[in-house]
This record gives sequence, C-alpha cells and structure tokens, in this order.
Amino acid sequence: MASTPIIAPYYLSGGTFEEEYRANNWRFAAYRSGGYSEPDPDDIGRSEYMGYPFPAPGAPRPQDVEADLWEPQQIFRPSRALSEEVRDRFEDADEYFTTEYNNFRFIRPLGYGGLGLTIHLKYNPDGSSMVDRDVVLKIALNGWVDETLRVEEAMTRKMARAAHCIQVINPADVGIWGRKRYRYNMPDPFDSSDDGASSSGSESREDERVDQDPWRRTRRWQMQFTPHMVNAKHRRHVERLRTMSELWRQRNEAAKDLEDMPESDPRYDLWDFGHKDFLLLEFMENGDLGGLLAKIAGQKDQVRIPNRVLWSFWLCLVKACVAMDYPPRKFHPRRHENRGGSAGANTSSKVRGDELFEEMPKPSRRYARKRLAHFDIDPRNIFIGGFDFDTLDGEHQIIPRLKLADFGLANSAKRHKSNEFYLEKRRLAKEGYFAPEQFGVDWDHIAPTNKYGWELSEQPIAGNYEAINVWGIALSMWQTMTLVEVPLPPQPQTSRPGEPLHYCPLLTTDPSYSWIDEELRETIVQCMRHDPRERPDLNTLLEQATRGAQKVFENETDEDIRRWVVNSIFHAPTNSPTSSQTSSLTSSMSSG
Repeated sequence: MASTPIIAPYYLSGGTFEEEYRANNWRFAAYRSGGYSEPDPDDIGRSEYMGYPFPAPGAPRPQDVEADLWEPQQIFRPSRALSEEVRDRFEDADEYFTTEYNNFRFIRPLGYGGLGLTIHLKYNPDGSSMVDRDVVLKIALNGWVDETLRVEEAMTRKMARAAHCIQVINPADVGIWGRKRYRYNMPDPFDSSDDGASSSGSESREDERVDQDPWRRTRRWQMQFTPHMVNAKHRRHVERLRTMSELWRQRNEAAKDLEDMPESDPRYDLWDFGHKDFLLLEFMENGDLGGLLAKIAGQKDQVRIPNRVLWSFWLCLVKACVAMDYPPRKFHPRRHENRGGSAGANTSSKVRGDELFEEMPKPSRRYARKRLAHFDIDPRNIFIGGFDFDTLDGEHQIIPRLKLADFGLANSAKRHKSNEFYLEKRRLAKEGYFAPEQFGVDWDHIAPTNKYGWELSEQPIAGNYEAINVWGIALSMWQTMTLVEVPLPPQPQTSRPGEPLHYCPLLTTDPSYSWIDEELRETIVQCMRHDPRERPDLNTLLEQATRGAQKVFENETDEDIRRWVVNSIFHAPTNSPTSSQTSSLTSSMSSG
C-alpha cells in the first residue's frame, strides 16, 4: 500500500560470505556515523571494505559511536512525478480488470514505490450502485509475474482476521474464480526449513507439547553432534533450488515463442504463461498515518495530537505486534466460534463480526510464539480506518482504528538458523528505519566465515530480530509525537546516568514535548533501546497501553476528541504527492 522499501544493496556481485559480511559492516559504519550509505562496495576497490577490522578488537561499545550532528526536520511528503513506466502499469491494470472482470471500476491510483503500485477499485456484483465494494488492487511494477507479491500475500494471510492488520480479500468474494496457485515458486535460498511454516488454522495438540530439551535444537549442537543431519538437510535444500532453477531455465526457453504461442498450445498452460500475480486488499478510507502526519506538520497553525489519540494509536500498534507473535486465527480463544459474533463488553476475547481483537494467550501457550518480524514498519505502512460504533467497550467509537499493512518483507525471526539467514535480513528496511540489531556496532565484533555456521544464531543483539517489531512501532510513534523525520544518523543517548542506551531524542530532553503524557514518552524511550532484550515485552506493553487508552486528560473531552478527528483526519486539506497527476491519469483512463 505504501511505497516499496529502499533496500540498501549491501550484497556484492559474486562475493563470498565473508566479503559480504565485511562489506555490510563497512556500509553500516557509515550509516551510524553519517546517516547515509557510502558508494556500493561493487563500485569501489575491494581493499576499502576488506580493510575494515574483522573482527574489531575488544567488546562492542555502542555508546562510543560518534554520530554526526542531527538537525530535526519537519515531516514532509514530497511530490513525485509519475513515470511513463508507472502510467503504463496503471493502464495495463485498468484494462485487464475492467475487461476481464467487468464488475470492477477503476477509481484512482493510490500510490507506488520501487517495485509495486496500488489502485482503488470499486466492485459491483450486479450493476447496482447501491452495493459497491471498495477494493485495493496491488500489482508489481515490473510485470504480471512477481514473487514478491506472492510472498506478501502469504504473509498477510497469516494475519487473517486480526483486527489491527490489513486483510486480504479472497478473489472469489469479488467474482474472481478459478485462480490457481503458481507452480514455479522458488524456495527461500536462505532458509532450508522444511517445516509447515505456511500452515493455517488453529494449532494442533502436538504443537502444544513443550520441547523439554531446547539445547538440542541449537545450531551449534546440531553441527557438533549431528553434522550428518545438518548436511542432509542442506543437500535437500540445494537440490530443491537446483530443480526449480532448471524449471525456470526451461520456462524461459519456452517463453521465447510466447509472442506467437496460442493459448491452446500445451506449453501455455504447462508453464503458467497466463498467470497474473495481483493482491486484493481491504480499502482504508482515511489513508495512511504518514500522510496524516505530513498534513498536520504542514499546517500553518500546527495542531497537537491529543494524548487520548496518541494512546489509542499506540494501543493499535501494540495489538498489531501481538498479532504477529500470536496470530488470532491460531491463538484467539473464540477463533472457532461461528463468525459474525458480538463485539463483547470488554477487550477480553473480543470479536467483531469476522474480526478477532488481538490478545496475549495464556502463559502455557506463549512458548508457541510465531515471531513474525515485519521489517518494514513506518507511518506509510500504517493505515487509518473508521469507527467501531457497534462495540460495547467504546474502544474505537470516537478514535479510528489503525491497521498495519505491507507484509512483503515479513519473515519469521527463527532461532538456530545459519549465519546467512541472519545476515540476509540485516539489509531489510527503508533508509532511516533500520533497528540497532541491524545497524549496530555489535556486528563488527563477530567474525563468521562460514555462511552455514552458528555464530550469529547465538548473538544477543546482532541479528536478534525477535523484538524488531517493537522498535518499528516505537519509531513510528516517535514520529507521530514529534512530527519530525527519523533521526539520521541514529542518535545514541541515555536519559539518565546508568540507564540503558537508546535512540530516542527529544521526547525526554526537549521541553516543547512535555505536554505529552510522561508515561507514554518513557515507554517509547524504552522500546527504542539498543539491546532488544531490554525493551518491554508485549504482555507489559499491552497491559500498559490498555490502561493508557482509558486515561483522562485536561481539555480532552469526548467532544474535543471528536472535533480533532473531524478537523484533522476527515476534513484536513489533502496534499497528495501525486494529486494533480492522479487526477490527470484518472481522467485519461475514464475517457479512454
């Protein structure tokens, strides 16, 4: 829904694992000190990054990193011109969906990024304007066959029924029948797991049995005592990759005749030449949080976001994190009930129609945590919905609900994996949104040379992505509270002597933010700590945010909040980055 992340090109062309690791360290050293990426390692002499210490001597001291002076900049969403490539893809999608499925109407483009674009469609099953359904269509920028979209759909479906995560619309629900699964998906080259990671439904009873000997599962133990099993698993993985690579070679060879190939040709169906990747998502009527922040920041008389709204937004984001660790479709106590139930009188085991409101499972089930790491949380991927007027607890009767979206980079933060598994995920983020477990100096003090080795799997900070979602929502909340662009370079600091290092400037040092509830400010500081183990756990955050959302603040009556929501979200002047171009493109499509 938002723009595709800027994924820093930290991987060399044909480099060894050690070279790639050292090049990453060299690049992130520049990120820590200057907040920018130096030229790509492929474009400079090898001696530059290979001369970087490997490993660095002594113990990591992130508090000693010398970062350039950072000047806070107001949040701003710049205009971007629609390239010819983007316009062509919008028009391709419009032509395909309005002709192949004549119950769709193209409304307008919503946004685009480096790899994908989104479009607002109206679905009308019987031609009656009274039953239009809003749908978001997401397609790839580089063509109709795209693995990243298939990954995003699979990861988003893991959040099925989660009240604070964007939902996939099943194609059959909007009249698109007969879609088949693509037959030529490549296995993940960095993960040899052959478990049922894509399972759906509730957990089985077998899953409820706790492993009494977790040490036996560590990668170090496996490599030391069962190397034959590790090697056999690796061989199976390599064989899967080779098999699929050969199939793709054959498919590409057959594609040379595609221009003159009739659909009746057996090769057309054999190689899935008619396959089209697209993703249908629910439409969020009030746009994304990044757009809201830019509008507020750009107003001449800047309006503060009320504390009650801040706490409500924070509660939404915490619940989205709960969903990624404990997907409601697997953990919610009422997941097996007939859909369409009541909302309930309180937040415990709350449902609303098909939606399951996220909650922590009982302690005996928390070991089964799924550890889904988003890797792309920022205000542009957080969307603003409507109100829940029919709930008895009043959670979203006057403050709209937020939903987390864009799960295209999401992956399980698995334990006991190979070194390359953790290194590959170090590069996943938009510029400015990397977490300390990605950019931290801790990586410099490790010297793994075997990509299949175990060293990174045992690190407390480097590559420990289990709390990266908490960092992501805290950084997004920091921007919501300050209306400032992310600090670049990251600003290491401590609030008080002896307290853990964090990267949360302004909130506890700048008196202009003292009007924000102190408890919420302190919580954001804690969630932006350098060491993931020192961030609050989800159970603590959920309990605290639930209480915080019930707080009473001076000059924040229900009527005050309603007025702010109407003026700031519903009636605020729209400053869309491509509004004039969107209007032009929509007009040309309508006239065409």
